[in-house]
Amino acid sequence: MSVAEVAAAIKQLSRPDESEPSFTVELRTAHRSGEIVLRASELQIGYPETPLFQVDEIRLNRQECAALIGSNGAGKTTFLRTILGKLPPLAGEVRLGASLRVGYFAQAHEQLIAENRVIDEILRHRHMPTSEARAYLGRFLFRGDDAFKLVETLSGGERGRLALAILALEQANFLLLDEPTNHLDIPAQEMLQAVLDTFDGTILLVTHDRYLVNHLATQLWLLKGDHLKVFEGTYQEYLAVREQEAEQARLETVERRDEVRVRRRRQQKVGAVKKKRAARLALVEEEISELEDRQSELASMLQAATEAGAFDKIQSLSLEYAAISEKLEKLLHEWEDLARA
Repeated sequence: MSVAEVAAAIKQLSRPDESEPSFTVELRTAHRSGEIVLRASELQIGYPETPLFQVDEIRLNRQECAALIGSNGAGKTTFLRTILGKLPPLAGEVRLGASLRVGYFAQAHEQLIAENRVIDEILRHRHMPTSEARAYLGRFLFRGDDAFKLVETLSGGERGRLALAILALEQANFLLLDEPTNHLDIPAQEMLQAVLDTFDGTILLVTHDRYLVNHLATQLWLLKGDHLKVFEGTYQEYLAVREQEAEQARLETVERRDEVRVRRRRQQKVGAVKKKRAARLALVEEEISELEDRQSELASMLQAATEAGAFDKIQSLSLEYAAISEKLEKLLHEWEDLARA
């Protein structure tokens, strides 16, 4: 569909054909639900052989919109099927509120009969004159011969618009929407956004469409690992919290990195000192050994000079012996200090 055709379709939606009965594209609730629409605690979702996640406590009140966010395969659709009573929980209980009429968008897709015409699907859900049914379908961009197309020939976007038209007939006050914008064309997406914006009931939304989440959600149900956690607030508030957490994590990472660097430098410094001390200790031990050998030689030479009466030699040897003894004493003290360190 071209840009011009989209613009014309939107214009037509905002100003119905005066020759046809006037319909607005909206979801009307049949009657008001109770204040508490959904609550559960200590709930476990999944299958006997494959538990998926735990729900500690959730509560959804009338006119709220909860957006269920999680990765593919985490169990979001299984959770919706559990709420609808199609699957039993592994533990706990889901309690729905009073006076509820549930509309399930994915189910509206699933229940389409491929061999039927588009108009047959509308008449199958509500009896009305053919002219009225065609006018109603016109509000969902099925005009002229489009009303007589076979369902099996429809594109993904057309199927989405037909499912939305059927959902609008049900007058539900609690909508379960499982990836509602998947495969929708641009007119169908805009239509869905418009009708949800004016819907006065309660919504549980599973989607990766950030626009819908940001525009509609009053609380977020976040599937992380094997737990569902509730964030009471809008998507923008959640993003702000995530940004703060990311910044805090970044600062903590920088701090840990700096601590590691300081510790490594300290260890390197200590290692260098130890290495230097070990080298000095080896050198001192070598000097002590050499001096002790020289001292032993001097002792023998002094004894020989004394026996020979060579007093001048005795004097020079004695001076050298005394100097070596003094140096040995200093080196032995240094060796003791190095060995204790």
